[in-house]
Amino acid sequence: DKGTSGLLLVAKTEKYLDHLKNLFKKRKIKKRYLALVSGEVSIDGTIEMPIGRSLRQFGRFKVREDGKISETHFKRETVINFSGRKYSLVSVDLKTGRTHQIRVHFQYLGWPLVGDKTYGGEMNLGIDRPFLHATEIYLVNPESKMMHFESKIPTDLNNLLKKMGYEDQK
Repeated sequence: DKGTSGLLLVAKTEKYLDHLKNLFKKRKIKKRYLALVSGEVSIDGTIEMPIGRSLRQFGRFKVREDGKISETHFKRETVINFSGRKYSLVSVDLKTGRTHQIRVHFQYLGWPLVGDKTYGGEMNLGIDRPFLHATEIYLVNPESKMMHFESKIPTDLNNLLKKMGYEDQK
């Protein structure tokens, strides 16, 4: 997604590309994200709602009965009270990887991502992109070795959390 920071997988060879495609197809790659959403979310949960293209707005996706199966797991890390409003910092684990999946699922439940103007997120907190960061990826390489990659939260998102009074960043 445009504006999402963090880890990105890139294959340097055709062999590795085929391996990664196979892992994604079999859902053997574990991806974890950190997001800041408006509102107080449940302690943890699973969102299983189908996602498809919006018929009314080009480039947007939405929960649709005829969409593709989509599964998002989340865990609330903390609730932040700021300027009379509540926000939730959540870690997100994708079981499927649909376009805009995290953004669509949280918006559908009434918890849009901060900074996400496409899906109704708050835009007055000082960031100009969705608060969404790919923090971890786990996968098995072609030699059957487990690989784990991590990315620390970037400065702009970290600064927003500090401004909101949250100091215990990952």
